[in-house]
Amino acid sequence: MNEELVTVLKRLNLSEYESRIYLALLELGESTSGAILSKSQINSGKIYLILESLEQKGLATEIVKNNVRHFRAVDPRSISKYLDQAQQDVDAQKKLYQTLLPQLLTYASASPTTPEIRVYTGIEGMKSAFDEEMLCYAQQKELLIYGIIDYDMHDQRLVRYFTSTIFPTRESKKLKIRKIISAHAKENIIEKGVTRRFIDYDSYFTYNIINDLVIFAVWCKEPLFITIRSTEVSNGLRSNFNAIWKSAKKK
Repeated sequence: MNEELVTVLKRLNLSEYESRIYLALLELGESTSGAILSKSQINSGKIYLILESLEQKGLATEIVKNNVRHFRAVDPRSISKYLDQAQQDVDAQKKLYQTLLPQLLTYASASPTTPEIRVYTGIEGMKSAFDEEMLCYAQQKELLIYGIIDYDMHDQRLVRYFTSTIFPTRESKKLKIRKIISAHAKENIIEKGVTRRFIDYDSYFTYNIINDLVIFAVWCKEPLFITIRSTEVSNGLRSNFNAIWKSAKKK
C-alpha cells in the first residue's frame, strides 16, 4: 500500500484505518469486508464501523448481493465535497464558540480558581509570555510596567521584538501605560500613551500587570519569564506598583 497516500489522507482528517480502507476500496473496486481487510493490511474487528464512517463522509457506498454486503469507493473527486462539508462544520463550530464565549468567560470569572502559572525561557519563551499579554490589550485596560533598564544593556533581538511587534500593538489598542524605569533608561524609545517615572537604580528583574495577568521577567543571558493569572496576585502587585509610583521621580 502507498504509505505516502495514507499520510496525505490522514492530513485530510481521515483516520489511519479509514485511509487504508479507502485506498483498498479504490484498488479493489466492489469488494467484501474480508478482501478489504486483507488488501488494507489491517486487522480490525471494527471493519463495518469504519466502512460506515466512510459512507457517512460520502467516500464509500454499499450494496447487498445474495445477503452479502459489498462495498465500493466513491470517485476520489468526491473528496472535495467531503472537505467542503467539513469546512462548513468548522465554520458552524466557530459561530457557536463565539456565541458561547461570553457566557464561558463569565462562568470562569465567577468560579474560584488557583493561580495559573507558566514558566518560559529564551527569546521564543519571551514571545509566548508576551503573546499572553497582548491578548489582554483588546479590553483596553491600563498596563503597568516596572523595572525597565537601558535598552543598550539588553540583547538587541529582544529590543527589536518589542519595538517592531509589541509597541505597535499597544499603540493600536490605545492602551494607557505607566512605566517605572531606571533613570539611565531615559533615552529609551518612548511609546505613545506612556507616562514614565524614574528610579535611581538598574533592575534586571521586571514585572508587567494588566487585568489579572502578571509577567515576571529576569533579563539575564538566558531570560526567564513567569506568567501568573490571578486577580489576587495582580491586585496585590498593583498596590505595590502604585506605592513605588508615588515615590518615584517624575523627571
